[in-house]
Amino acid sequence: MAAAQESLVAFQAALGRIGFSQAAQTAITNQGFINVALLGLITSDQVKQVCKLIREDPVTPVPINMLQQQMLLAFRFWVVNRQCLGLPVDADDFTAITAFEQSQLMVRLQEDEAVADKESVAKLPDKFKQPSQWRVFAEMIETYLSQLKGSGRVALNYVIRKNTVPVPGMIFQTDAEQAVAIAPLAGEQFNRDNAKVYGILKQLCLEGPGRSYILDFDSAKNGRGAWLAMYNHFEGDSYSNRAKLEAYSTLEHIHYDGEKKGFTFEKFVEKHNECYLELARHNEPVYEEKKVRDFLQRINAPELQAAKQQVRANENMMGNFQLAANFIALSVTPAKQSSRYVAAAQTDWTPSGRGGRGKGGRGSNDRNRGRHKGGRGGGGRQHNRGGRGSGGRGRGGGRGNHNTGYYTDEEWSAMTREQRDSILEARGTKRNISKIETNEDATEQGNANGSGTDPTANTPTGGAGDEFGSQSRRRTNYIGMMKSSSRQPCNMETLNCIIARIASQRNNPAVGEYLNLDSHADTSVIGANCRIISYTDKSCQVAPYHPDYAVMKDIPIVQAGTAFDDPNTGETVILHWERNTIN
Repeated sequence: MAAAQESLVAFQAALGRIGFSQAAQTAITNQGFINVALLGLITSDQVKQVCKLIREDPVTPVPINMLQQQMLLAFRFWVVNRQCLGLPVDADDFTAITAFEQSQLMVRLQEDEAVADKESVAKLPDKFKQPSQWRVFAEMIETYLSQLKGSGRVALNYVIRKNTVPVPGMIFQTDAEQAVAIAPLAGEQFNRDNAKVYGILKQLCLEGPGRSYILDFDSAKNGRGAWLAMYNHFEGDSYSNRAKLEAYSTLEHIHYDGEKKGFTFEKFVEKHNECYLELARHNEPVYEEKKVRDFLQRINAPELQAAKQQVRANENMMGNFQLAANFIALSVTPAKQSSRYVAAAQTDWTPSGRGGRGKGGRGSNDRNRGRHKGGRGGGGRQHNRGGRGSGGRGRGGGRGNHNTGYYTDEEWSAMTREQRDSILEARGTKRNISKIETNEDATEQGNANGSGTDPTANTPTGGAGDEFGSQSRRRTNYIGMMKSSSRQPCNMETLNCIIARIASQRNNPAVGEYLNLDSHADTSVIGANCRIISYTDKSCQVAPYHPDYAVMKDIPIVQAGTAFDDPNTGETVILHWERNTIN
């Protein structure tokens, strides 16, 4: 009885500190609020209703202004928050300053909630499908849940926090951080939040390696239990040791010799930060001074030696890794950008033009409108994929141009049998691929028969590299084969002249280039992105994909190599090829 009386007195005293008169205090307690904890049982709207009843009491009305009503709402807000966090609720702790702070916080939260309703919902993280994705997935889940509010306005990531109780003496930067750290992991509110977290985890982990760890908690909808089961596995000793070994291995092999296309100074610093963060995640942080000392030892670029000495002489930079990295970055010389890209090589060759303009009518190619004389055809207008009328090699019986390039399955199936046979004939693949000829006589014969091809098209204007790999497949007319002669000894006088010409053209400084890989090619071709190691005494003749090109003669066969810069470590790897032709 004495304890109840003490609670009542303390509650009335708290009401007095926030501006309520003795009559108002009595009127509030007459509504059944005999201690401070009972304020947590009603809603904000019910608090307003209590104030209205007291003001409009027919017998003894007591005035309660809007400011007093706001203070009482703040009192209730304070009580509810402490009850949600499992903190003691003592009326003696509630002062006028506390009421003012809680009122401001309450108004701000109400405004934030009103804005949040109009904003888009936080994006759900990607599904966890590979063990290697665990680190990123764990961080994404933490971020995602921190944007969702639980039953007591506490961010949902409190459900998956590591520590059941906060570390003694821990200092919190914000009230939200404190709420996440101390929110109780039991009770009705926690059970609702726990089930909600489990539903999120289940839809993200059901198709990956986390499936076996979360299904044990399916019946209880225990999100915290499911998360800790996965965490203990993927953050266990075996995974932790492997992650630390990988971080140390990366730090051991990484070095900086200057700006490279695939490994810049920015990438060099980024790799250090990633490794140090990973070590810190596994409770093995590295001292700042050691970070800086090892960082300087891994820099071998001559132009940065002076900057390194300045860092060593500065005590502040030797104790701050990021400060030291930012200072050295000021002395980095940007890499020169190459204007030549092998993957974008172009050619001026015109695949086909217009056909004859006599009785054979007009033939056309969708991409090129150059005119050339054609032979005689039957008549009508003939286009790339099937002509009209009796002329051309579409549906008619004459001869004309055809697109011998690539067709999709839908395009091929939509053609008639006659159109398919006509295209296969033009490709030379219908009966015998050996019928394809590349000499000038065969081309002139085709012109006499009305094929509509210009004899001058025999001279290619692009580079030899354009005839191989993905570049050749970009042409309108191409035949999926390459014909090259057998390797044979070359006249030494001719070979020496070719080598001298190549050497004079390859004196450019080293630049970064792209390398194309064509897994269907039977011969490799080197360009300006490779260095010739040695010449053989053999050469070959190369016939490009299309018969309208002339055969390229006396192409030297050489040994060559190039350098590849590993984008992860900056290490340079030399690639060597035994027998190659030269572009």
